[in-house]
Amino acid sequence: MGEKKLRVEGMSCGNCEKSVVSAIRSVPNVTDANASAEQGEVVVRFEQPPDWTAVRQAIEDQGFDVV
Repeated sequence: MGEKKLRVEGMSCGNCEKSVVSAIRSVPNVTDANASAEQGEVVVRFEQPPDWTAVRQAIEDQGFDVV
């Protein structure tokens, strides 16, 4: 099982975190995700590496920026 942290700008509340996590979990091969608005990061967990472009797009589709 792998794990990758991504820096995400624009999250400011629990609802932001929930929308990002929900979007990321829909990407194939992602087994779990946690978001922290306070720390400005998302942790993505996976068995097989996901399509990172799809993960980035899922986050950006929610209105946030991956840096």
